[in-house]
Amino acid sequence: MIHVTFSSSGAGSLRQALGILDQRRKVIDLTDDLSWGPITRGDFVAREAWLNLNLPCDTQPPLDHNYWDWIETGAQSFQKKLKSSDEHLVWVAPQNAQELCGLHWYLDRWSGHNATFILVENGLPGAWQGEVPKGIGELGPEQFQFLLGNADRNSWDNQRFPQAHWAQLCDEATNLRIVNQGLAASVREDYFDDIFLGQCSDKWQKLYRVVAGGMIALWEAQHHVGDSFILWRLRELESQGKVIASRSIKMDYSGVDDPILVRLN
Repeated sequence: MIHVTFSSSGAGSLRQALGILDQRRKVIDLTDDLSWGPITRGDFVAREAWLNLNLPCDTQPPLDHNYWDWIETGAQSFQKKLKSSDEHLVWVAPQNAQELCGLHWYLDRWSGHNATFILVENGLPGAWQGEVPKGIGELGPEQFQFLLGNADRNSWDNQRFPQAHWAQLCDEATNLRIVNQGLAASVREDYFDDIFLGQCSDKWQKLYRVVAGGMIALWEAQHHVGDSFILWRLRELESQGKVIASRSIKMDYSGVDDPILVRLN
């Protein structure tokens, strides 16, 4: 039996918990965030190319347009590891768009017939006011130990998590997916742009402060993503003339000696 996750940080804490409990089980994680960017039912080669074009890195000029070349090989490696066992224990926080979209991709490829599921969608002991975790990436080894000993093991609920839903999301062909009433739902890619514009002002600000403010605002809106999505949207807002950046917005943006600055146009 192997443990399957759609969160690398969650997978790391789960590995620690299993080690503490002396349970020798493999943990695999899908590292890509499928809640944004183009998706298909086939391979991720086109997705990889789109990310390289739309959000390059700039460790050394010129822009590195091969930064995302791990996407397709990572997906292939994940699927190869899945084949190492016929029994999968799948961990997912269905309130998290990244994890829910990862789950639907998994179900499209594998179905859930040979899987058991731990749904992390309730408050855990010690959580502030019973707060539900935003994703399994928030959990530490102690919380995973609790869940390993106490969480319900669920069989696949095809009505709640339909196998056909990934194909529907692909057909809708948007670049952003959120959780809406428990379902992964396609929305316009500019769905959160007003939030990001609200983090900017007429005065120059360091880009990483705008990104941090955007992440907090998204968390408050119950959407949980990494900084790469926000950077992409700020690049798009710059191309639309809504914000101005002191230089090209890119993945490698946090340098303290010469930070990127942004302001409203």
